[in-house]
Amino acid sequence: IYCGSVLYTLSMSGVGSWMVPYLMRVHHLSVATAGVTVALAFGLLATLGSIAFGFASDWLEQKRKGGMLTALAIAALFNGAAGIALALSQNFSLALVFFALWGMSALVYSGPANAAIAGIAPERARGIGFALFAVLCNLIGSGLGPLLTGALSDWLAPVLGGRSISAAIGVLASVQIGAAIAFFLAAHKWRGRQPV
Repeated sequence: IYCGSVLYTLSMSGVGSWMVPYLMRVHHLSVATAGVTVALAFGLLATLGSIAFGFASDWLEQKRKGGMLTALAIAALFNGAAGIALALSQNFSLALVFFALWGMSALVYSGPANAAIAGIAPERARGIGFALFAVLCNLIGSGLGPLLTGALSDWLAPVLGGRSISAAIGVLASVQIGAAIAFFLAAHKWRGRQPV
């Protein structure tokens, strides 16, 4: 659960933090228009997506033990695919659609991951479990994601020029494959565990 959440955060923050420069460099938006676009996709749509996904993951967990974590694995694959499609898009209208899909799935991991931690951790260790989740996701995921995207973009700039940001975003979006694998493995273990 922790590994999947850290990788999800790494990918999400690596893509999300570079969206304004991406929209400005690749699709030639002004800073104001790029900012509003990011606010709507990453703010409004991410909030709505998180709420809807919370209901869906609860429903899946009721249908099958580990369903919540399987839903997180599917969300990671969906988010990664949307991010890669966004990075590859040459057409602004199409990029906007992929950005909206990416935004809707950007923050869905937190609620179900914390619910899974609550279900696994013994009652006396739940505070530590939640604190560890927050520290790992914030320090490693949110701390390294934007740095890796920027460093990769700079490294690729001599070859790709202004499109280096697209390539870097695509690479960071693909990290969701690792998150999906971690969540699928966690779902498998979740099904075999005894209640706390």
